[in-house]
Amino acid sequence: MPTQLKFFEAAPQDPNVQWLERVLLEHPGWITAAALADRSAGILSDRQVRILANASPLVLSGPGSPGYRHMKHATAEEIEHITASLISQGKTMMKRGIRLKRVGHMLLAGQLG
Repeated sequence: MPTQLKFFEAAPQDPNVQWLERVLLEHPGWITAAALADRSAGILSDRQVRILANASPLVLSGPGSPGYRHMKHATAEEIEHITASLISQGKTMMKRGIRLKRVGHMLLAGQLG
């Protein structure tokens, strides 16, 4: 049986997060996760790039964005659109989580078949 691998995590001060911020600062446009993974010489996967981006307060990405961009290169409209989308998505996910939790409690209490 395979052993459980440690979940890849990153903090804002992680050297990999800082690498991502530098790459994006040097490139004013949007860059996809796949292109950033390629730039890492195969060290990072697309998923790991997403985790690094999520750890950074300077990396802009979200629903409907064409990839990743340093906040210093983003327009006010891009920042507003993506942050509003993320907040809306978060609210939707919270509502779903609360709904599922209620149903789970009801199932555990024998109130649902």
